[in-house]
Amino acid sequence: MFKKLFFTFICLLTFNQAFAAVNCIALTPETSCTLVSPEEGQSDWSSDCNGINIKAVSACGHVDKSSFNPENGWITESVKRSGNVEENTDCFCKMVQPAVSRWVYHKTHVSAGDCSWWCATACAGAMSDSPEFRASVLGELYD
Repeated sequence: MFKKLFFTFICLLTFNQAFAAVNCIALTPETSCTLVSPEEGQSDWSSDCNGINIKAVSACGHVDKSSFNPENGWITESVKRSGNVEENTDCFCKMVQPAVSRWVYHKTHVSAGDCSWWCATACAGAMSDSPEFRASVLGELYD
């Protein structure tokens, strides 16, 4: 009897978690977004997209731009940083809630300090103002 109860309990836990994780959210490149944050110098930022709170992060790195294809929005799995800190001038943005996107290149800043101070602000602004940028972020979500 104990074995049957234990097996039933394990099955309920397993299947219950699988179904509880499903959540549908309607976010498309046509979704309008408004800037919520950040403050300058922060790495995290957020936007409100039709009542859905988008939380995201930014990072500065260094990339060989010849390895990117501008047609795909300059999307990458990870942000690579240079050992020479002053070369980390390329700003990348990534949505982390309600879904996780890949890193999307936004722009190159004039200095690493400039990038670390303004990258999140630039990402949040682009999410609000640029349909192309929104398409890159929202079109590259992980399952």
